[in-house]
Amino acid sequence: MVTMSFQLLEILLSNTSDIFKAKRKQLTLKYLEYCAELDQLEKECPHQDLTYKYGGSSGNWDKSDDKYWIDWKCHDCGKSWTTSQDNTWHLTRKVYPQAKQVK
Repeated sequence: MVTMSFQLLEILLSNTSDIFKAKRKQLTLKYLEYCAELDQLEKECPHQDLTYKYGGSSGNWDKSDDKYWIDWKCHDCGKSWTTSQDNTWHLTRKVYPQAKQVK
């Protein structure tokens, strides 16, 4: 009788493992769908509520290692990205004139 209980327990545990695997797969698929929807939302957003902040790493031994960038954050869709400061004028005046600088 004890042997029968262990066999039953083993069957139940193997089924439980399958249930967890199936649930994880289901949740992963939903997660990927939501990520795709968020990506599409970010692409369609006009980024009207946008802020940017200048950043940099200077004072390096080799001046060619100095880097300057802009961190962008859209408060409408949640997208954030970084660009080089090389194209600052174009981005802040032409592409995103409504953007507000954060210090």
